Amino acid sequence: MTAQRAVRSTRAADGPKGLLNEARWAEIVAAAAEVFDENGYRAATIQEVASRVGLLKGSLYYYIESKEDLLFAVVQAEYERGIATLQEDEATASATPPARLAAFIQRWMDVMLATLPQRLSVLMSETRHLGPERLDTIMQQRQRIHDFVRGLISAGVESGDFDASVHPGVATNVLFSMMDGTQQWYRASGSLSVPELTAWFVSFVLHGLGDGSFDVPSPTPTRPNGANVQSH
Repeated sequence: MTAQRAVRSTRAADGPKGLLNEARWAEIVAAAAEVFDENGYRAATIQEVASRVGLLKGSLYYYIESKEDLLFAVVQAEYERGIATLQEDEATASATPPARLAAFIQRWMDVMLATLPQRLSVLMSETRHLGPERLDTIMQQRQRIHDFVRGLISAGVESGDFDASVHPGVATNVLFSMMDGTQQWYRASGSLSVPELTAWFVSFVLHGLGDGSFDVPSPTPTRPNGANVQSH
């Protein structure tokens, strides 16, 4: 075993290589997210990531063992941001299920649209390239987020705030598909601001679940078609 590989193996056992230089590691993860988003994980190269942050390819190996390390770091960072949206202040935590769900949607959309124009292709499809142990870690985090929302919807059904026919599991999956898919078409230059779009989502979801206390907002369109859709 060469001295370089021995050092790299020790780092892999000690923990995240990013701890060696947290600011630099953050730049590398952000660059990897951009490269994976633009080219797809399979086509992306470590050289592309290194070049984007001004490093030699060999220098990047000071932080990683493989390209999969970068993918895991990108996905992990996004899920950590998602888990942070589960935090509620005292007033929200004691509110009704519809109010708590509305607040969650607002927090999630704030996170979702903060990374535009980067899409969620990495989270949606590229996770299949992770090894079994890492994939299990990500799936546990995903389950934690979905369980939180499913719990809110179930509580709303039990309290009578939502229609008794609502299937909490299906409703949860539909909600995340709708919110996560926003990155594929939303453009800030369209007719709806992020707060307006979020308010529309909140009303749309709560009406769909059977709660009629939230009114659908009606922003004045700034474009003839009133859409924020990216043409393809």
